[in-house]
Amino acid sequence: MNIKNTILFSIFCLCLVACEACEDTHKPPEPAVKEETFGSQQDIGTVENKEIDEASGIAPSVGNVNFYWTHNDSGDLNRIFLIDKNGKGFQEFTLNGAINRDWEDIAITEFSDGAYLYVADIGDNFAINEIKNIYRCKEPVVTNNTPLKATIDKFEQISFKYPDGMRDAETILIDHDTKDLYIVTKREAKKRLYRLPYPQSTTQIITAEFVTELEFAVPFTKSVEESYFLTAGCISTDNQEILIRSYSQIFYWKRAKGEKISDALKRSANLLSYNYDVVKEPQGEGICWTKDKSGLFTIGEKVNPHFYFYPRTTK
Repeated sequence: MNIKNTILFSIFCLCLVACEACEDTHKPPEPAVKEETFGSQQDIGTVENKEIDEASGIAPSVGNVNFYWTHNDSGDLNRIFLIDKNGKGFQEFTLNGAINRDWEDIAITEFSDGAYLYVADIGDNFAINEIKNIYRCKEPVVTNNTPLKATIDKFEQISFKYPDGMRDAETILIDHDTKDLYIVTKREAKKRLYRLPYPQSTTQIITAEFVTELEFAVPFTKSVEESYFLTAGCISTDNQEILIRSYSQIFYWKRAKGEKISDALKRSANLLSYNYDVVKEPQGEGICWTKDKSGLFTIGEKVNPHFYFYPRTTK
């Protein structure tokens, strides 16, 4: 091989190595190796507070140990409820000035000055509302002096629209590290994932970023509505595990090291064993982790909903 050809061959090899390195940097992270397992359903019983008659979302409290925040769907007042791990309690907070057009999910995360709740008014059954709202408020910490019915006067309103038309959604997820908000649509054959990057404006209507389409396995033994419509989600407090539910299924992901939330959701989900009871948990619309990740809770949307717990069994 002459000098000229040697130089050309060397350049070719260097380019090939560079291209391979470039491709490697764009390869998605390897999927998580170890998936967690959960025990059989534990029926905690019916929720004590009869005002909770259309529970549509649930989130673990940060400042009130072993308590959970929930709220009703459209048609109720602009209020959230606090119940304990046994479904007991009558604590109620009204977001003074907020509107419950179609509250569908609730999330919570911690900042340097405390925990904040995000109440997602994102439901839109007929896809007729261009603007959706998320109400953000500092989490109330209840003491013996807190009245059973209290008011939250200070909250922020995050108003947004989709870049590609009106959508119906019932799932909000929050990245506890970046504080980005994610919305997963409910009805499409391929669900659509949107992101509201932090910090979200509370003074202007923002346009959500379309991230990707997601596919979910649908068993033929269930109705389309039961298994196909997504109704809630939650990311664990350590940001490593993701839950999304339909009426009759629970989808689970464990993030790989360095994996983006959007990349995790692109992977096929594990289906958790879920004893869906259409009588006790009709129209199941709430799901959340416990704060310590010892298990997960689910709740249904109708009158006298049962509160269910699934303990973690992985050693």
